[in-house]
Amino acid sequence: MFFALSKLLAFLLMPLSWIILLSAASFAVASGRHRLYLKRAAFVLLMFFTNPLIISLVLRWWEVAPVPYAEIGRPYPIAVVLTGMADLERLPADRLHFTSSVDRINHTIELYKKGLAKEILISGGSGSVLKPELKEAPRLKDYAIAAGVPPQVITVEDNSRNTYENAKFSMDVLKQNGYDKDTFLLVTSAFHMRRAAACFEKENARFVCFSTGYISKPMNWTPHELIVPSLDAMSKWHLLVHEWIGLIAYTLAGYV
Repeated sequence: MFFALSKLLAFLLMPLSWIILLSAASFAVASGRHRLYLKRAAFVLLMFFTNPLIISLVLRWWEVAPVPYAEIGRPYPIAVVLTGMADLERLPADRLHFTSSVDRINHTIELYKKGLAKEILISGGSGSVLKPELKEAPRLKDYAIAAGVPPQVITVEDNSRNTYENAKFSMDVLKQNGYDKDTFLLVTSAFHMRRAAACFEKENARFVCFSTGYISKPMNWTPHELIVPSLDAMSKWHLLVHEWIGLIAYTLAGYV
């Protein structure tokens, strides 16, 4: 129930949903003055959430800072990478279709090949309410093997449906394999790391954050970057609002 409700709440609170609802309300109200206020509110929100400068500044504050490979310092017994980087419903089905979060698995593979992670745990089942049989972790294991990682160093946890379950079920697997007292590398996208780290801390895990997939970028003080509306900015706001809603919901539920 919590899983389905969190999906619905995230949809209702997305910036684009607010803009659509305000625009629709402006046609429904009888008062001309109220109609004007609603249209103005929808316009202001549209300009705010499509502004590249605003989202860049917020992302630079929110995303967890990167750790260069050279600063990791020593090999870790295992790297735990969280799924959420592939679209398993996209066709053709004979190949893996990645999203913008693909750096999660690619950088984990690099960690192994550089000798900074001796083993890999891929955590994540299905994030779909309607298709729970579509599990991501096994497909990512095949991808890592194709990239040259030996299958015997990869463990799969494919029952978790969200970040809370990622942490809980991953720690169960680490305990089963004798890694629960060790410090491991936690790999996920920079915008997702705060929520992921909070969930693993709740499980009393010992880990080092290794953020990937930064969606913030260096500031370019040009008109295009400052004032020209961007659909990409709106897309980034949706990722960010989803994280904030998730973190608030997890706090209320006692998950973090």
